[in-house]
Amino acid sequence: AWLPVRAYGLIKQTLMPVYKRLCSPPPPIEDGDIMRTKPEYQEGETVEYVCPRYYIKEGGPLTCRNGQWTGRVRCIRPCTVTREEMDRNNLRLQKDWLDKIYSEHNDHLTFKCKSGKRHDGRVAMRRHCIDGVILLPTCV
Repeated sequence: AWLPVRAYGLIKQTLMPVYKRLCSPPPPIEDGDIMRTKPEYQEGETVEYVCPRYYIKEGGPLTCRNGQWTGRVRCIRPCTVTREEMDRNNLRLQKDWLDKIYSEHNDHLTFKCKSGKRHDGRVAMRRHCIDGVILLPTCV
């Protein structure tokens, strides 16, 4: 940056070094990985995170600013439904051809009762996955 310096009553512009703080490697995030890492990062450099299959990345990238990482990023968990859980609640998936056991965040799964069983009516048969949590209906 150019800074004014007074010398012999005159003001002249002199180039003075400006030291920028480096960032150390970015922080880990739960369920996510950094695409590339290195020992230090320059001001303004960014890093991207990746999430595992079925996880949804929210936010990012992080940016090195004045020696600190700025920004937010997280990996949102999918919902998992096991065959045992479906058997225990006498459920099948609405679309039998869809053998979907993982459901991404904000996705919906629709269930139906196994043959000879009836929905108890406590929760709807179409369920919404929110950050790894999905409540299953029950058939009796």
